[in-house]
Amino acid sequence: MNFFDDVGKAMDDFGQEAAKHVEGAAAEVGKQADEFNQEKFAPAAAERWKQADQFGLEAGENVGAAAQEAGKHLDESGQEAGEKIGSAAQEAGGHLDEFGQEAGEKIGSAAQEAGKNLNEFGQDAADWIKDHPAETAAICSCVVAGPIAIGIASAALPAAGFSASGVAAGLFTHILFVSPHC
Repeated sequence: MNFFDDVGKAMDDFGQEAAKHVEGAAAEVGKQADEFNQEKFAPAAAERWKQADQFGLEAGENVGAAAQEAGKHLDESGQEAGEKIGSAAQEAGGHLDEFGQEAGEKIGSAAQEAGKNLNEFGQDAADWIKDHPAETAAICSCVVAGPIAIGIASAALPAAGFSASGVAAGLFTHILFVSPHC
């Protein structure tokens, strides 16, 4: 046999011998724990359970009565608040209705006044145009002159030899010296 076989046999022997001694001790500990459970723990747990059950019954009676009383007071408060809030809401609704009526009247009269003023302005402008035809023509020609000048310049500048990059090279020379029309 080699060294490892000897170690393995020794450990096996030790384990079997320890099991003989531990087995008795473990059985004794189990027996003591069972006795403790039977004599001490189980009766104490049963007593605590009874006390907790009794507490729950008493608390249920007391809390139930208190909850019922609180519910009664909440209902009374709700009834009273409903009466007061209902009348206040109704009064607020009446005020809002009055406000809406007044605002509608004021806005309506303001719109009528604005329409009347616009009509008067339009009539005054038409009368002024009839009374001042030369001034009207001068104003209209000033308004139209800008766009017409832009249109003429955009057609005349390229015809005169100007381009986006400057004077078009050779255009005048071509017109003056080569063209048979000159």
